Amino acid sequence: MPYLSIIVPVYNTEPYLKMCLDSILRQEFVDFELILVNDGSTDSCSVICDEYAESDTRITVIHQANSGAVSARKAGLRVAKGQYIGYVDSDDWIEVDMYKSLCNTARVFDVDIVICDIVENYPLQEVKRSQLVSPGLYRKDRMEKEVYPIMLYSGEYYRFGLYPSLSNKIFKRDLLEKNLFDVDDQICMGDDAACTYPSLLDAESIYILENQYLYHYRQHSSSMTASYDQMFF
Repeated sequence: MPYLSIIVPVYNTEPYLKMCLDSILRQEFVDFELILVNDGSTDSCSVICDEYAESDTRITVIHQANSGAVSARKAGLRVAKGQYIGYVDSDDWIEVDMYKSLCNTARVFDVDIVICDIVENYPLQEVKRSQLVSPGLYRKDRMEKEVYPIMLYSGEYYRFGLYPSLSNKIFKRDLLEKNLFDVDDQICMGDDAACTYPSLLDAESIYILENQYLYHYRQHSSSMTASYDQMFF
């Protein structure tokens, strides 16, 4: 069984999909399976997914009718075999050492969730974003005192203590299963938060990496979120 299952929901991201998949397949950490969920793409994404699966035995492809990002995440989780689960959006990319850093930390500290920082990539600039919760190891008692009070709202407008994204984290599979399947498939805004924050509340331990900007969010008008809003909803 792989240590990590990486799940990529795919919907009409043809210009970016190969860069995303290549960044995953180049990972220094190799004990993973890659699950691609083609959520009814109308461009060439389905063909690209199948081509990559033919070239690498770690890749599994699921084709389904367009049902939204939440449904695609659930479909991937249902077949995942890894002890930990990570998600990557198909228009984003990751640093070569992202999953090595996250999984090595998970192995050392045996925590439920490991979190890294992010980079927002705009057409003409990139912006590094850190968690407002200080880096380090948090067991339940420390989470209750230092994480939960600012997790959703730090006191500044639109400043989370911990980013709601699923993609800059890895989760123990049973924790994610407990929370993701309760999220309504129809949610299109805040769908990450609907799973991430309940998972954090249920977690007994987390680890926040320090100054490791490992996940790249591509910021553009045709991002996956915008595409889902236009097509599915």
